[in-house]
Amino acid sequence: MNKRWVTLCAAVLGTVMTFSVMGMRADAAAAIMPDGTVFDPDYYAAHNADVYAAYGLDTDKLYEHYKEYGQKEGRLPADPAIAAAVQQAGGPVYQETQPTAGQTFTVSFAGDVNMDPRFVAGSTIARLGLAGCFDKGTLDLMRNSDVFMLNNEFPYTTRGRQNQKKWTFRADPKKAAMLKDIGTDVVSLANNHTFDYGEQGFLDTLDALSTAGVPYVGAGHNIEEARKPYYYENKGMCIAIVSATQIERYPNAPTRGASAKRSGVFRCYDPTLLYQTIAEAKKNADFVITYVHWGTEQMKTPDAGQKDLAKGMADAGADLIIGDHPHCLQTIGYVEGVPVIYSLGNYVFANYTRDTCLVQATFDPSAKKMASLKFIPLKADSSCRVREPNAAEKKAAISAEQKLSPDVHIDADGLITAK
Repeated sequence: MNKRWVTLCAAVLGTVMTFSVMGMRADAAAAIMPDGTVFDPDYYAAHNADVYAAYGLDTDKLYEHYKEYGQKEGRLPADPAIAAAVQQAGGPVYQETQPTAGQTFTVSFAGDVNMDPRFVAGSTIARLGLAGCFDKGTLDLMRNSDVFMLNNEFPYTTRGRQNQKKWTFRADPKKAAMLKDIGTDVVSLANNHTFDYGEQGFLDTLDALSTAGVPYVGAGHNIEEARKPYYYENKGMCIAIVSATQIERYPNAPTRGASAKRSGVFRCYDPTLLYQTIAEAKKNADFVITYVHWGTEQMKTPDAGQKDLAKGMADAGADLIIGDHPHCLQTIGYVEGVPVIYSLGNYVFANYTRDTCLVQATFDPSAKKMASLKFIPLKADSSCRVREPNAAEKKAAISAEQKLSPDVHIDADGLITAK
């Protein structure tokens, strides 16, 4: 958020309250936000354990949570008596400021997650919790990202009719809250497993994520919701994330596409509406990211369908393209000057040791552009636990990705640049 505490001290109810910039408070107290709301971050955190667990005492994120969810849920932004006194005293005030050069924010992406306890990933999650599947370094990477996104490749339901397909997944709706434990800010539901237990299971999934306070993209109660971008604004720069699925690649797929009056995922077998959605998002945001389920399983290079769709998305206005579904890392490249991560691979999903990754985009809001793009190699073992690699493993992983990606240069730290 492009805001700061600007009143450094004020006497309210006989108490001196001091503040410092960008939400870091010496002695926190209620303040009047630009929209007139009196908000006390300490009060909000203390009375909402779930929010505190996710955001700590980060004023910006606490207030974003209150505006997006807390108001609707009836959560109080501040003690009513103190709020009245602050309003009467006319301060302190939290107001808009201009970003300064050098300030950045990060958006990080991971691949497929499956919490079904019948499979190894879900069994490990059942024993350790989702956060228990990661070492501290990986948890810090996810939690410290301003936005962290992953692919939620299963429905949250205990009901519904099982789809007639080889692999079907599902998990208890209560497990959706675990996403917050690792710092998840938004998930994609645009994949070929969200509808594994029919409409009932699908609607339970939307409800479970909403209850857990986790935004989703790529699916919805109708096509307008399914194609709606996730917008994020930080320090005056706005990004949009659009999510869609190209799997399965035939007209009447078992994973139902959303329509004007029917729930489902945002399918892009015919990409016309996807291109339109990207173009619309481009009018509302400074930078558009697409997160797409596509490709051929276990194939380490992009297929023709991915290449064609990548070009179409770039032409429509996408600035960064992120892909998943193949269950392995794929090529990193550029299409029409737009970086394309063809596949992030599995994350917490499959029962074999493999390379996986996070991809992290760093943005410079003063210039309204992406400042850098980074491939962060990680290792996942056969129990689906993910950790940072040691020095030799990191070097080998970057070298392997570089061999797959002849059109880019990946340096020793994982920074990606076009050749």
